Amino acid sequence: MHELLRERLQAAAVPPVLAQFPLDGGALIAAFAPSGDRRLRWLAKTAYGPAACRRLEAEARALSLLAPLAAELTLPSLLAFRHTGAGDAASACLVQSAVGGQRIHCRWNGSPQAPFPRPMQLAQRWLERFQESACSLPLSLPTLAKVGADTASCATQALQTDPKLTPLLAWVPQFFATPGPSLRAVAIHGDFWPGNVLWDARSDSVGVIDWSGFGAGSALDDLLTWMTQMPAGRTQRPLSRVQSWPAVLFRPGRAQQNLLAWSQRAGYDAATARYALYLFLARRLLWELGFGLQSRGPAERDWTRREWSAVLTWLAERQFPTLGTTFPAPFA
Repeated sequence: MHELLRERLQAAAVPPVLAQFPLDGGALIAAFAPSGDRRLRWLAKTAYGPAACRRLEAEARALSLLAPLAAELTLPSLLAFRHTGAGDAASACLVQSAVGGQRIHCRWNGSPQAPFPRPMQLAQRWLERFQESACSLPLSLPTLAKVGADTASCATQALQTDPKLTPLLAWVPQFFATPGPSLRAVAIHGDFWPGNVLWDARSDSVGVIDWSGFGAGSALDDLLTWMTQMPAGRTQRPLSRVQSWPAVLFRPGRAQQNLLAWSQRAGYDAATARYALYLFLARRLLWELGFGLQSRGPAERDWTRREWSAVLTWLAERQFPTLGTTFPAPFA
């Protein structure tokens, strides 16, 4: 048990009931009230080793910056953080307040005109409020062109580390060699998928957890993550991305209308929307390959290679990744 967690338990007048769950590079400790209702009181994340500690430190920084918005947007509050040691001996512990609710379990039903399920509507409204509220934070945000250049640099380093990734990543530095938009980036969650969005059915509201990916991106970044990570289809059989993503991103229907509305609200013209789409694709691919704060095991990277190879083949057949008007014209 991490020393910070031990100290917290020793200082408690009535020790909580603990439950431990595995977490990459450490553990997640849930502290429940000792009374009969077993209310969740707080959560602690522990990390060991440099990579896991960097991820936990990033989340602690994010929660500290987001503190003014925690009550309004139902975010975890940072209760304590400690990082000790270095290298393989590094350890860290982050204690945060609990966010109530259950992870969202809903799916695109396959019809291009079907209404969004209620939890999806709430999640998107939350995302709108977050983007509006984050403007009040003292953040130094780069331009979208700088975010694209940094993404290209990350891809170049990844290719130097593992040249076998050339079929997946070679397009990234090529695409972002073209100067990008001078518009400012916005604050993003960085991993806004259904597993990180908690729906409280009693209050019909949502809260958002896991802020280690907090940073700068396009106004479409979190929305695209949300839409492309949502299960799709009328059956419970999971669809591959090459089956579901074209309908979500490129075919006429409610999903594309939604993307168009967000683009217009952000003040993006068609070229900026295209840039935002490719920026999302590149950063998501790098994230899922493990070139970032989130490490990936061999099985996860193999799955990523299979899924993205099919997606990129589908896109290449349609002149991906040209900036011309022939493909695509998001999100008309």
